[in-house]
Formats: sequence, structure tokens, C-alpha cells
Amino acid sequence: MIQIHYDKNMDPIIVPDKEAESLKELSNVTEEKLVAVQLEEKEAKLEFPKIDADGRVSIIILAWNQVKYTQICIESIKKYTNSDMYQLIIIDQGSNDNTFDYLKDHVDGENDILIHNLQNRGFSGGNNQGLKVAESEYVLFINNDIKVLKDYWLDVMIKGTEEADLIGAICQKVKPDYEKRRFEHIGTGKENEPWSYLEGWCLFAKRELFLQLYGFDMRFNPGYSEDADLSFRVKKIGLKIKAINLPIKHFGSKTEKDIIRSFGDVSKKNNQKLFAKWIGGDEVIEDKSETPKVHKIVKRKTAQKPSILLKRKGAKGDVLMITPIVRELKKKYPESFLVVETENPDIIAGNLHIDHMEPYIPKPGDYDIILTPRYEDNPGGNAIDVMAEQCGVKLESRKMDISLTADQIRWAKNKIDMSKRYVAFHTGRTWKSREWPIDRFKEVAMHFLAEGYDIIELGDRETLRMNVGNDCRGCSIKQTASLIKECIAFVGIDSVCANIAKAVNTPAFIIYGCVDPGTRNADAVEYPIWIDDLKCRGCRNRTSAEYVEYQKPEVYCLTMVEPDMVIKTVETYIRENIVRRKKSLVAI
Repeated sequence: MIQIHYDKNMDPIIVPDKEAESLKELSNVTEEKLVAVQLEEKEAKLEFPKIDADGRVSIIILAWNQVKYTQICIESIKKYTNSDMYQLIIIDQGSNDNTFDYLKDHVDGENDILIHNLQNRGFSGGNNQGLKVAESEYVLFINNDIKVLKDYWLDVMIKGTEEADLIGAICQKVKPDYEKRRFEHIGTGKENEPWSYLEGWCLFAKRELFLQLYGFDMRFNPGYSEDADLSFRVKKIGLKIKAINLPIKHFGSKTEKDIIRSFGDVSKKNNQKLFAKWIGGDEVIEDKSETPKVHKIVKRKTAQKPSILLKRKGAKGDVLMITPIVRELKKKYPESFLVVETENPDIIAGNLHIDHMEPYIPKPGDYDIILTPRYEDNPGGNAIDVMAEQCGVKLESRKMDISLTADQIRWAKNKIDMSKRYVAFHTGRTWKSREWPIDRFKEVAMHFLAEGYDIIELGDRETLRMNVGNDCRGCSIKQTASLIKECIAFVGIDSVCANIAKAVNTPAFIIYGCVDPGTRNADAVEYPIWIDDLKCRGCRNRTSAEYVEYQKPEVYCLTMVEPDMVIKTVETYIRENIVRRKKSLVAI
């Protein structure tokens, strides 16, 4: 078990269970000591669980007093759940009964995590803390006032994700009251109805979805309306919610009196915030909590800084290509508040030049500058240069940025054997004219395996396997980037993984088909492998939506690329760079 304590300033102090100091001492450490404790213990002691798409569930539970219900909850989970199937993440919200003492003794699984806050961080804040450290394929947010009744309870929820994206126990419905400018609760509803939502005491989905949505919206802290908002956001991006019958007893609202006593009756206020967010209003909501950061400019006159909105709709690799532009925008407008709207925030999460990210919506909000770069408008030009020109910036470098934390890099180093040399492969396909036959990929991989290199296979769970190397498909974007960073070379098609390889400075050997490598050129070590002089190259000057019109049945551009071309290109690089560098080091 890992314990994570938060002091009165909400700064984390991470301490191994056996060496934890008293909470009084922890809450009063100096800044210098705090930094030393964090660095030392993080480096030496903490090992967060590896992420594999293997059906495991991170169960996130908030506890605030009411220890008897927490005890019933945890004991029933342990009784009816295979220990290999789940990870417990419990967040104690500054309980003043013996809740924390109970949790220290009973949150005892090898991968379990106990987070202790000296102050209550609310429903959104606490659950977002849990989401940060969750590393299972699925995540379940569930209240501490429940009791599991049957041993198939998690299986039912996992099965439910085949029909919907967000699973819950009860579907409720609200309606907008335009006179009072707030939402009013009207009882149970049907999932496909407007303004229906799943109750927040039980919410289940793939971890990737919760991360895509940035978790719960902090503006609704300490509680109420964040579950409705989450369901609305799921449906807004075209996904489904579904309430299913679950073998769970919910005792219900056991901390409601404590919330009202500590924070006041916030339900009506949050219903007004929900109305302002989804229907419209003059209210500006700014929350400075740790995560997620919320700064929604509703009226121009309220903005404290010049506001810039950069909208980029598209695949993850396309979103990564805007990072050089983001960097230059911050140089050009250093005092600005830069917001990026994207469908794929995970690829640029942690970027130091971005002040806030929002889900992509067609209609822009009220900003001083609105930029919508589209390289598709000039398909023959370099995509990054085209978008930079549209944004009115001149690039000093096309280097793409991807932010990796020390924990993510450490995870990759623990995932593989650092004494070996690895070549990463991505066989993923997008459309027909980007596919390279899997048997040719396998021939290349087998060659390097025979030469003494180890192979890593990347992509999502739908990516075809060569069955040659380490199966690392299904990892998160940041984990994939951390793995590629540890490899001596990347081999794959033009894809998000190829762009990641460029961003982390791993030599990229990219097999291009319908796309001209010049349109994807970034400042990186890249060796494009393609057939230059083709009768069918007309498709290379078309947008992706037009490729099918120009594509020949034989797909010349891919079928003419032979495995030997890839092998020789990679070997030449290794011989001229890696081997020579090693010899010079020995000579020194």
C-alpha cells in the first residue's frame, strides 16, 4: 500500500507506510524539507502500478467520517471481488473520527493507495486526486455508503461498456428553469433524453474516457451537479450513458448533513452553475484548485489577460503538431491566457505553454483572438508551417513537444530491461492507403530480433500484433511516449506513434504511403521510407477525405516498399551513429 498525505496547503507529502511521521509534524514541515522528502521518497520508494488493458478496475472511494459505512463498503468489496481484479484507491477527506486509523489497517493490498487530506477537497477534488493515480483499464467512482451483494458486480459493469461508454446505477433527469436560471430535478429519466444523467454515487467507465473529460468539473465543489455535468459532457461528444441493474445496496446521503454543516446548502447554487455552463449566463466561473484548472471566460470585460483560443480538431498526431505553434504564440503574447480546444487533450497534457484545455466544440466562445489552424486547407505544404502561418507566427523550430513526468519515465524504465537495446514498432493502420502488410513488418522485426535487439509492439488494442516482441499495446499516450523514448529506433507507419517518436527525439523510420513526407516534416531525426516517383502520386496532394478518390486498387505506394529497404535504412543509421558514438566514448 502507498500512503499519500496532503498538508494544510494541499501540497503532497508522500511517505512509505512504515516511516510515516505524525500528521501534525507533516502539516508543519518547511518548504525545504517538503521538497527533500518528496524527491527522496518518490525516487527511492514509490512504484506505481503498471497500466495494462487486462480488465482490472481502479475503485476510487471518498471517505469523510461515517467509518461504519466505510467498513461495510470495504469489507463487502473484499468479500465479493477477486483481489487480482481491482485496485483500491481511498481518499480520506480529513475525517475527524477514527476513519483514517481504520483505513491504515484495512487498505492493505499491494497496489492499493491511501490518500489523506487534512482538509476536505470536495467530491470533484477528491475523486480527481484518485483519478490521477489510477492505473487500471477501468475506473469506478463509488460512494463509501454502499454494500456489494454479489461476486459478479464488476463483471456486470465491464460487460455494460460493450453497450455504452459511461455506466451507472440510476438515471435521473433535470430540466432548465429559465426564470430562475437554474436546473430543477424532476426524477428518474431515460438515458437518451435531454438533460438525463447518471447519479454520481456509482460511475464506471474506461480510464481513458475519464481522462479525456478531465475528470469532474471543479466548479461544482464541494458537491452536487458534477454528476449531471459529467453525463452531459459524455453525451455531447457523441457517447452513450446507461443505467444497469447492479447487485449493490446504496444506503444513501450519509454525509449530506456534514456537507450542509460545513459548506452550506450548495445544491441550488450548483444548479445555477450548471445552468450557466450549459444554457448560458453572465456568470464567470474561475476555480484555482489544483486540478482540473477551470477558467471559462464568458464575457470579454471580465478577462484579466488577453485571451487566445486555439481550436484544433483532429487525430492525436495532428494535435501534437500544433505544439511548436503554441510555443511561439506564448512568445508573441507572453501575457496572454492561452486556451486550446481539442478532441484529444491527453497528447498535450502538461504542456507548459498552455494555460487551459477545453473539449472541442464547433462554436467558439468569447475570446480576444480565435485561431483555427487547418493544414488541410493547403495539403501540399508542410502541415506545421501552414498552421503557423494561419496563426500569424514565425517558427524558430518545428520541434514538437510532449511533456513526460519523472514517474512516467520511471514507469517505462521499470517496464523494460534497461540492459537491452529496444526497437519500437507500430503496425497500426488508419485507412487503406497507409497500411503496410503485417508480414513485412514481422520480417523486419525478426531480423532485428536475430541481431540481438528486443522488440516493443505499440498501438491500441485493435493494432495487429506481429507476435515478435513485448506487447505494449493499450498503454496510455504518455506511457507509449515514455517507452519510445527508451528505444534506439522507432519503425512504423505515419501515425500518432511516429509523431511521438519525433517529439521524444527517438530516430523515426517511417513508412509513408499516400502522404508526402515533406508535409509531415518536423525538426527531428527522421528517415522517411517511401517510393518517390509514382504514377499515382496525385493522392499525395489531397486531403485525407479525398484520398479514396485517387487511390489505386493496387495501392502502389505501400506494396512497392520492401522489408530490405527498411532494414538497410535502420542498420545504416545504427552503424553510422550508435556504434561510432560508443567507440568514441571508449576512446575517451
